[in-house]
Amino acid sequence: MGRKVFGKNIPPACEYCAKGKLSKDHTKVLCERKGIMSLNSKCFRFKYDPLMRRPSREPELPEYYAADFQV
Repeated sequence: MGRKVFGKNIPPACEYCAKGKLSKDHTKVLCERKGIMSLNSKCFRFKYDPLMRRPSREPELPEYYAADFQV
């Protein structure tokens, strides 16, 4: 069996549950079972959906100059 996309120990959260949809303003989750929920709430019906996760921003890279690469 393959390895999980984001690891094996994923804490449940409505933000990336397969049974919910993000609201238009991205502050609430519209759950088909419980109704309107906050992003960090959870219930026992949680089903992980890796496509619902939003990736974190990449860190800004520092600027390099030609002098940095001279020996």
